Amino acid sequence: MRSLVCGGGCQVKFSRSTLARNRAIRFLMPVVVIGLLAPVSSAVFPADDGPLIKYAAARSALQAYLQPEWPVTFNAGEAGRWLLQDGFDFSEPDGTWMTGRTGALRFRAPDGTSPISIQLNLIPFIPSGTEFRVIRFSSSIDERTMQVYPGGTTLELALDGDQEQEIFLDCEDAISPTASGDASDLRRLCVKLLEASLRYE
Repeated sequence: MRSLVCGGGCQVKFSRSTLARNRAIRFLMPVVVIGLLAPVSSAVFPADDGPLIKYAAARSALQAYLQPEWPVTFNAGEAGRWLLQDGFDFSEPDGTWMTGRTGALRFRAPDGTSPISIQLNLIPFIPSGTEFRVIRFSSSIDERTMQVYPGGTTLELALDGDQEQEIFLDCEDAISPTASGDASDLRRLCVKLLEASLRYE
Protein backbone atom coordinates (compact mmCIF):
# COMPACT_ATOMS: atom_id res chain seq x y z
CA MET A 1 0.00 0.00 0.00
CA ARG A 2 1.12 3.58 -0.69
CA SER A 3 -0.41 6.68 0.89
CA LEU A 4 -0.73 10.29 -0.23
CA VAL A 5 -0.98 13.08 2.33
CA CYS A 6 -3.66 15.61 1.45
CA GLY A 7 -4.60 18.98 2.89
CA GLY A 8 -5.74 19.01 6.52
CA GLY A 9 -3.56 16.02 7.41
CA CYS A 10 -5.75 13.37 5.75
CA GLN A 11 -4.24 10.38 3.99
CA VAL A 12 -5.42 8.64 0.82
CA LYS A 13 -4.15 5.08 0.49
CA PHE A 14 -3.54 3.35 -2.86
CA SER A 15 -3.17 -0.37 -3.35
CA ARG A 16 -0.44 -1.77 -5.60
CA SER A 17 -3.08 -2.85 -8.14
CA THR A 18 -4.44 0.71 -8.32
CA LEU A 19 -0.96 2.15 -8.88
CA ALA A 20 -0.22 -0.43 -11.59
CA ARG A 21 -3.51 0.35 -13.33
CA ASN A 22 -2.79 4.08 -13.27
CA ARG A 23 0.69 3.54 -14.74
CA ALA A 24 -0.78 1.35 -17.49
CA ILE A 25 -3.37 4.03 -18.33
CA ARG A 26 -0.67 6.70 -18.57
CA PHE A 27 1.38 4.42 -20.84
CA LEU A 28 -1.48 3.37 -23.13
CA MET A 29 -3.17 6.76 -23.47
CA PRO A 30 -0.80 8.06 -26.24
CA VAL A 31 -1.19 4.78 -28.15
CA VAL A 32 -5.00 5.06 -28.02
CA VAL A 33 -4.93 8.71 -29.10
CA ILE A 34 -2.59 7.94 -32.03
CA GLY A 35 -4.84 5.05 -33.08
CA LEU A 36 -7.90 7.29 -33.07
CA LEU A 37 -6.17 10.05 -35.02
CA ALA A 38 -4.58 7.78 -37.66
CA PRO A 39 -7.69 7.49 -39.92
CA VAL A 40 -8.23 11.25 -39.71
CA SER A 41 -4.57 11.90 -40.54
CA SER A 42 -4.60 9.57 -43.55
CA ALA A 43 -7.77 11.25 -44.85
CA VAL A 44 -6.41 14.76 -44.44
CA PHE A 45 -2.88 13.88 -45.58
CA PRO A 46 -3.28 10.93 -48.04
CA ALA A 47 -0.19 8.97 -49.04
CA ASP A 48 1.52 10.36 -52.12
CA ASP A 49 2.22 7.71 -54.76
CA GLY A 50 4.80 9.89 -56.46
CA PRO A 51 4.72 11.57 -59.89
CA LEU A 52 5.79 8.55 -61.95
CA ILE A 53 3.10 6.28 -60.45
CA LYS A 54 0.44 8.95 -60.98
CA TYR A 55 1.66 9.49 -64.54
CA ALA A 56 1.50 5.75 -65.30
CA ALA A 57 -2.02 5.52 -63.84
CA ALA A 58 -3.18 8.46 -65.97
CA ARG A 59 -1.61 6.85 -69.05
CA SER A 60 -3.45 3.57 -68.45
CA ALA A 61 -6.77 5.32 -67.83
CA LEU A 62 -6.53 7.48 -70.96
CA GLN A 63 -5.39 4.59 -73.15
CA ALA A 64 -8.65 2.78 -72.48
CA TYR A 65 -10.64 5.19 -74.65
CA LEU A 66 -8.10 7.38 -76.47
CA GLN A 67 -8.12 7.03 -80.27
CA PRO A 68 -5.53 9.52 -81.53
CA GLU A 69 -4.99 10.58 -85.10
CA TRP A 70 -2.45 8.37 -86.86
CA PRO A 71 0.44 8.71 -87.36
CA VAL A 72 1.15 9.65 -83.75
CA THR A 73 4.19 11.31 -82.21
CA PHE A 74 5.40 10.60 -78.69
CA ASN A 75 6.33 14.21 -77.94
CA ALA A 76 5.35 16.01 -74.75
CA GLY A 77 1.86 17.47 -75.16
CA GLU A 78 0.87 15.03 -77.94
CA ALA A 79 -1.80 12.34 -77.61
CA GLY A 80 0.61 9.55 -78.58
CA ARG A 81 2.52 9.80 -75.32
CA TRP A 82 -0.45 8.31 -73.44
CA LEU A 83 -0.14 5.09 -75.46
CA LEU A 84 3.25 4.35 -73.88
CA GLN A 85 2.87 2.18 -70.80
CA ASP A 86 5.30 0.65 -68.30
CA GLY A 87 8.98 1.20 -69.02
CA PHE A 88 8.75 4.71 -70.48
CA ASP A 89 9.73 8.01 -68.88
CA PHE A 90 8.05 11.41 -69.08
CA SER A 91 7.75 12.60 -72.68
CA GLU A 92 10.19 15.19 -74.02
CA PRO A 93 9.73 17.72 -76.86
CA ASP A 94 11.09 15.27 -79.46
CA GLY A 95 9.96 11.87 -78.15
CA THR A 96 9.93 9.53 -75.15
CA TRP A 97 12.77 7.41 -73.75
CA MET A 98 12.38 3.81 -72.69
CA THR A 99 14.19 3.91 -69.35
CA GLY A 100 14.80 0.27 -68.64
CA ARG A 101 15.14 -3.07 -70.34
CA THR A 102 11.45 -3.50 -71.21
CA GLY A 103 8.60 -1.30 -72.36
CA ALA A 104 5.06 -1.59 -73.74
CA LEU A 105 3.01 0.34 -76.29
CA ARG A 106 -0.75 -0.24 -75.99
CA PHE A 107 -3.37 1.26 -78.29
CA ARG A 108 -6.68 0.95 -80.13
CA ALA A 109 -6.77 1.26 -83.87
CA PRO A 110 -9.40 3.65 -85.30
CA ASP A 111 -12.95 2.27 -85.28
CA GLY A 112 -13.79 0.09 -88.26
CA THR A 113 -10.15 -0.61 -89.19
CA SER A 114 -7.99 -3.73 -89.10
CA PRO A 115 -4.30 -2.86 -88.60
CA ILE A 116 -1.93 -5.26 -90.33
CA SER A 117 1.35 -3.60 -89.31
CA ILE A 118 2.88 -0.77 -87.32
CA GLN A 119 5.92 1.33 -88.19
CA LEU A 120 8.02 2.76 -85.37
CA ASN A 121 10.53 5.57 -85.80
CA LEU A 122 13.14 5.52 -83.07
CA ILE A 123 16.67 6.42 -82.06
CA PRO A 124 18.83 4.40 -79.64
CA PHE A 125 21.14 5.53 -76.88
CA ILE A 126 24.57 4.26 -77.93
CA PRO A 127 27.07 4.18 -75.04
CA SER A 128 30.70 5.03 -75.73
CA GLY A 129 32.62 2.06 -77.07
CA THR A 130 29.61 0.39 -78.71
CA GLU A 131 28.34 0.53 -82.29
CA PHE A 132 24.67 -0.40 -81.90
CA ARG A 133 21.92 -1.53 -79.51
CA VAL A 134 20.19 -4.91 -79.78
CA ILE A 135 16.43 -4.56 -79.27
CA ARG A 136 13.66 -7.16 -79.60
CA PHE A 137 10.21 -6.01 -80.79
CA SER A 138 7.16 -8.25 -80.55
CA SER A 139 3.42 -8.24 -81.23
CA SER A 140 0.86 -11.03 -80.93
CA ILE A 141 1.97 -12.53 -84.27
CA ASP A 142 5.42 -11.11 -85.02
CA GLU A 143 8.80 -10.81 -83.37
CA ARG A 144 11.97 -9.13 -84.59
CA THR A 145 15.41 -8.63 -83.07
CA MET A 146 17.35 -5.72 -84.54
CA GLN A 147 20.72 -4.05 -84.25
CA VAL A 148 19.80 -0.36 -84.03
CA TYR A 149 22.58 2.06 -85.00
CA PRO A 150 23.13 5.77 -84.22
CA GLY A 151 20.91 8.09 -86.20
CA GLY A 152 17.83 5.98 -85.70
CA THR A 153 15.77 3.63 -87.82
CA THR A 154 12.22 2.72 -88.88
CA LEU A 155 10.93 -0.71 -87.91
CA GLU A 156 7.82 -2.42 -89.30
CA LEU A 157 6.10 -5.09 -87.21
CA ALA A 158 3.15 -7.24 -88.32
CA LEU A 159 -0.18 -7.01 -86.41
CA ASP A 160 -3.09 -9.47 -86.21
CA GLY A 161 -5.83 -7.08 -87.39
CA ASP A 162 -7.55 -6.64 -84.02
CA GLN A 163 -8.40 -3.13 -82.86
CA GLU A 164 -6.75 -3.69 -79.47
CA GLN A 165 -2.98 -4.00 -79.82
CA GLU A 166 0.05 -4.25 -77.56
CA ILE A 167 3.68 -4.00 -78.66
CA PHE A 168 6.57 -5.04 -76.42
CA LEU A 169 10.16 -3.81 -76.54
CA ASP A 170 13.02 -5.64 -74.90
CA CYS A 171 16.46 -4.04 -74.75
CA GLU A 172 19.54 -6.24 -74.43
CA ASP A 173 20.87 -3.77 -71.88
CA ALA A 174 20.10 -0.32 -70.54
CA ILE A 175 22.78 1.97 -69.17
CA SER A 176 22.78 5.56 -67.98
CA PRO A 177 24.78 8.23 -69.84
CA THR A 178 26.42 9.05 -66.50
CA ALA A 179 27.65 5.48 -66.05
CA SER A 180 29.01 5.38 -69.62
CA GLY A 181 30.68 8.78 -69.26
CA ASP A 182 28.62 10.37 -72.06
CA ALA A 183 26.50 12.89 -70.12
CA SER A 184 25.15 13.72 -66.68
CA ASP A 185 21.90 11.76 -67.00
CA LEU A 186 21.21 9.10 -64.37
CA ARG A 187 18.35 7.44 -66.27
CA ARG A 188 19.03 3.99 -67.75
CA LEU A 189 18.30 4.63 -71.42
CA CYS A 190 17.60 2.17 -74.20
CA VAL A 191 15.72 3.76 -77.08
CA LYS A 192 13.64 6.88 -77.73
CA LEU A 193 10.37 6.47 -79.62
CA LEU A 194 9.64 9.34 -81.98
CA GLU A 195 6.62 8.40 -84.12
CA ALA A 196 4.35 5.49 -85.04
CA SER A 197 2.02 4.85 -87.96
CA LEU A 198 -0.38 2.04 -88.84
CA ARG A 199 -1.05 0.18 -92.07
CA TYR A 200 -4.55 -1.18 -92.53
CA GLU A 201 -6.04 -4.11 -94.39
